[in-house]
Amino acid sequence: MDMFCMGVSASETHSRKNTRMSVEEALQRIIPMAKTAMQEGKTVQASVQSAFGCGYEGFVPPDKVLHIVEAYLDAGIKNISLADTAGHANPEQVERLFRSIFDLDETVDCTCHFHNTYGMALANCYVAMKTGVSSFEASFGGLGGCPYTAVAGGNVCTEDLVHMFQRMGKRKDIALEPFMEIAKEAESLFGRELPGM
Repeated sequence: MDMFCMGVSASETHSRKNTRMSVEEALQRIIPMAKTAMQEGKTVQASVQSAFGCGYEGFVPPDKVLHIVEAYLDAGIKNISLADTAGHANPEQVERLFRSIFDLDETVDCTCHFHNTYGMALANCYVAMKTGVSSFEASFGGLGGCPYTAVAGGNVCTEDLVHMFQRMGKRKDIALEPFMEIAKEAESLFGRELPGM
């Protein structure tokens, strides 16, 4: 399935550094693009970046995030991702924000995208799952990191996320070994140890 992914930051500073647009300017561009793609039969995922905090501004109020989410929902976008671009999220915050989204529309298909800047990405994924999130964005070896944030931490490690789910009796259909092997290859390529456990 082809999926078109696009997003708007809830942080003015991050938005301007990342796109050279204000939050509202970015939103006004994203919505028509998403509608055009959906009219052409494409699947669209719209994200809210810096949804849990900003490396420059610190705490991002939930109402800023929900304003963007409501604009997505009004446009008919049902696949919505919250991205923890700076890695500031904590489990209680994750639960509150996703519950608020499901309160707006219980049929929305939520995705989460957590960076492990401060070591809470796996805990945040667990709480997101328990809250009803069905999709998780991860990267092998914990690679990644936004260049437009103060501290660029990598994404939650795919192999750690899969391992956690499998220890819980879930997603036995996913082969864990290939993720571990590619992470080891990446360590050799980069000449450093990657953070996956």
